[in-house]
Amino acid sequence: MYRMLKSKKHLLEWITSEEAEKNAKTDLVSYYKNMPANIILGILFILIAILMPKALAVTSLILGIIWLISPGIMCSISKKEKQKNPVDTLNSKDKEYVLDIGYRTWMCFKDNLTSKSNFLPPDNYQEDRKPKLVMRTSPTNIGLALLSVMSAYDLKYENLEDTIDLLYKMLESIQNLPKWNGHLYNWYNIEKLEPLIPRYI
Repeated sequence: MYRMLKSKKHLLEWITSEEAEKNAKTDLVSYYKNMPANIILGILFILIAILMPKALAVTSLILGIIWLISPGIMCSISKKEKQKNPVDTLNSKDKEYVLDIGYRTWMCFKDNLTSKSNFLPPDNYQEDRKPKLVMRTSPTNIGLALLSVMSAYDLKYENLEDTIDLLYKMLESIQNLPKWNGHLYNWYNIEKLEPLIPRYI
């Protein structure tokens, strides 16, 4: 109020909630410093317990202890639980299994992100039909393929140079797709890079 009405200085100084959260002290001492009313009431009830008859003393003592320990309880329940990396919970056999599935999934993408498909993912592949590949794609398929390429690099299935090269080719094809007001249509023929009829977003 003083700054707004009198000094008119430092009016635009503020801290984002994210920054305040980072700078907030979350140790036990800071909780006791920020909750002085608890300490005062805790001591007050304990003094009452000492001075009162036995019947009221027990109740006052219990209330005093609760007030005194409540900042410690608040500190304990406010601590963020350390999250474990899900990969760390797997044993070596499970890791090998998951990485193998990841690799085979990546190979399915890699085999189909070719110049024939303009480096865009076919919608589906079916072994028991002809043709096996459905040469259409959607924004969902494209997004999944982009994530797959980046994941393949993260999992060390591909080197950086090949990853960047494939991403560049994919993005170039996406750039060349006809769009409606900058939005991708829902289905495209990936050989001709044309939206399928009926066109819709």
